[in-house]
Amino acid sequence: PEAGGKPVALTHFEEGETAHRWPQLLPGGTAVLYTASAGNPRAPESSTVVFTLGNHKRKVLQRGSAYARYVPTYGTNGHILFMNNGALYAVPFDPQTLEMPGEPVKVLDGVAYGQSAADFSFTEGAASIGTFVYRKGGASAENSSTLQWFDSKGQTRTLLGKPDAYRWPSVAPGGDRVAFSTTDVWAYDPRRDTTTRVSFDSGQMSVWTPDGQ
Repeated sequence: PEAGGKPVALTHFEEGETAHRWPQLLPGGTAVLYTASAGNPRAPESSTVVFTLGNHKRKVLQRGSAYARYVPTYGTNGHILFMNNGALYAVPFDPQTLEMPGEPVKVLDGVAYGQSAADFSFTEGAASIGTFVYRKGGASAENSSTLQWFDSKGQTRTLLGKPDAYRWPSVAPGGDRVAFSTTDVWAYDPRRDTTTRVSFDSGQMSVWTPDGQ
């Protein structure tokens, strides 16, 4: 409320949904656009949803889409831009009727994206002439990285040569192994070049015990 108060939940998960991301208030302030996803927001099961604030009704606009953004392009109407498998699509959209009078068209290939957002932006306004910027690439560094060993002499060497979504590396007390997370927790022995799976039902940040377990 304008005068303050407690937050109130607007949206609720439908079956299979685990996240509602990237909300954008549409012109007029009566509806909001967001991405509903199950786990990975870039996965095919993600959908673009429009939610009407007055009656709390939701409508799925486009399945297999993520990071939807409305941009005015002509008159009072515009387009919705969304990502699908690293490609940017555009589809006509009427913010008054909340309808899409047309089919999606691919605009760009190779737009960088990650868990937090897609790397594009545009000037917002009612005019049909504006500026659009984006970063070329595929999955961004937050989801595709390498582990590197940095020694006291300033030398580096890459561990686990294949890039992946490595997170939260933790070196064992003896300095002989590295724990890290992808979708599960793993322990890597650089001397033997072997990897051991530690968790089997998803895992995140891990901590070694003093005895190296």
